[in-house]
Amino acid sequence: MIFNKAIDFSVFTQMWAVDFDWGMQRLLQYHTDMAIAEVHGLASLNYNELKSQNAPSIFTDGGFATGDLTQFKGKGGIAILNLEGVMRIEDGLCSYGIDTLVRDLYNAYANPGIIGVVLKINSGGGSVIAGELLKSALTDAPKPVVGLAYLMASGALYGTL
Repeated sequence: MIFNKAIDFSVFTQMWAVDFDWGMQRLLQYHTDMAIAEVHGLASLNYNELKSQNAPSIFTDGGFATGDLTQFKGKGGIAILNLEGVMRIEDGLCSYGIDTLVRDLYNAYANPGIIGVVLKINSGGGSVIAGELLKSALTDAPKPVVGLAYLMASGALYGTL
């Protein structure tokens, strides 16, 4: 069996606020993924592709652009950031952690060409500490931040309201 020490450590050492049914689905998916990875290797799970789908992007009158928010030199851009999956402090195998999301929020706040942020949320919750970090970053927002929620439960609801 393949083990991920970072995930195991955070599961056993942090308080979590996760919707029970959603959490059980994710736990079963994690066990399935690890069983597949044991036979075929981690690359077979396409985690890098899944992670790249959640990279920040910027919407302008010219369309969408992805990349580093600090490099955007245009005007009137809207940053599109994603809160996807289990809320953890550090990046996971296929998702960005709250520390990365918070860094992206502050980069959007600091860039004069970005006029606002859309935070796309699809999370059943996660670490309470991650929720606190997100809540703090959203409280500091000097620009409009709008949430677009597909699923926003437990820790995700706490961190974004």
